[in-house]
Amino acid sequence: VDPNEPQYDYYILTPLGGLPPLANYIDDKKFPLSKLLTTGMYKGILLLYILPADVWGSMLKYVPALVKDPKAAPPKDVQDLFDGAEQYRQKLVPALKDERRVRILTPLDLKEELVSIAVHLGDATFQQWFGQTTYDAPKLAGWIARIRGLGNDVPVVRLDEGVIFNFHAVGNEDGVRKLVEGTVKDYRASILDTFTQSFMISQQYSGVKANNGTIPFDTWNEAYATQACCVLLATPDMCDAKQFQKPTFPQAKYFPSGDQIQKATSADVMT
Repeated sequence: VDPNEPQYDYYILTPLGGLPPLANYIDDKKFPLSKLLTTGMYKGILLLYILPADVWGSMLKYVPALVKDPKAAPPKDVQDLFDGAEQYRQKLVPALKDERRVRILTPLDLKEELVSIAVHLGDATFQQWFGQTTYDAPKLAGWIARIRGLGNDVPVVRLDEGVIFNFHAVGNEDGVRKLVEGTVKDYRASILDTFTQSFMISQQYSGVKANNGTIPFDTWNEAYATQACCVLLATPDMCDAKQFQKPTFPQAKYFPSGDQIQKATSADVMT
């Protein structure tokens, strides 16, 4: 191993719903990603991929045009998302930017891969396989990352946004570090085990300190295994009359604040 070359022991793969949260997520004082990814026994890469259904659909329609004309210009929404991501890439702290420790992926970043697949399959089969924007469609990015990781003997750790960027992780990513270190160790042990033909690693994480004194609603809501989809009483404090006005009720949305939800939830339920 060349000591002068960057050390990459793992990928963290995290999907995001859009660009706005990045303003907080790449603030190294709020979420110390540079410490997580560049210090300790293992050092890695955080791959944030943003594939909104509408932009992903535009990209899939753009691919056949690229097959015919490699110089074809991308749709505006596809280009705008790429340009917006580039602005955040330039704002990364040097420790993350110089060695590309944090990578922000949009549909346009998958242009070469998608065109290659489309050429290989043909347009009809390509659209049959990829021409949809369901929940599973963005998993293509995860598939590509895993293939690249396996080729370089680097494990890919899939973490939800609520794991790496939750309110417990502000100023301290030690819980994520412990999770990742355990994954790398288990991965390497499984690779070296001559009797193991295939494996899948599932880790656990803890985001709540035992002595924190309270268990807020977000503690349950941000944990996948206990994610709350509770029914709360529609009191005036929990509603906004505007949500029942035009254009139509299903299209109008109102989201109560965290404090409102906390007050509407019994403390006995949270313990």
